[in-house]
Amino acid sequence: REFDDETSIGVAMIENLQRSDLNLIEEAQGYRTMMNVFQYTQEKLSSHLGKSRSHIANVLRVLTLPQSVRKYIVSGEITFGHARTLVTLPDDVAIEITQDILSKGLSVRATEKVVNRIKTLEKKQSLGFKEQNQNKNPNIEHLERELTNLLGLRVVVSHKNNNSGTLSIHYRTLDQIQPVIDKLKWRPK
Repeated sequence: REFDDETSIGVAMIENLQRSDLNLIEEAQGYRTMMNVFQYTQEKLSSHLGKSRSHIANVLRVLTLPQSVRKYIVSGEITFGHARTLVTLPDDVAIEITQDILSKGLSVRATEKVVNRIKTLEKKQSLGFKEQNQNKNPNIEHLERELTNLLGLRVVVSHKNNNSGTLSIHYRTLDQIQPVIDKLKWRPK
């Protein structure tokens, strides 16, 4: 078929992303490139690639891991299941758990248990955590989840009774925030 330059680049990129020999990091970088170049949302990208939006969101989140962890994903020493569990952790803890996965041969399930234990401890140490969550509006929680999935970064909405508040987007590196900035700047042609 005949395509204009932009469409042919898009078709080539989609064909590349559907190769079976891509590692997880290459796949994530390909998704991010498609979203940046063509201003695709995760939803639009999922329909073009025939993959679920949640799969694309989970793969993109792997890019938030520290470089030292990503190299083990590229080499195949850490699986996608391990990576999905690690993205919820701060960088230093993710690196530490990665070393445990490699040295102890932890399965994905065992890794999930370790991560859940760490998170439970963090919650208990956080003062007032339960009070804050009990008072949170379910609509605000839904909005936080939706924005987190859309942006691939953790979003926290602090809503006050007078209908004012703040929207916080949490990122670890400037590379993570750049796609969000690009989305905010985007204007339809």
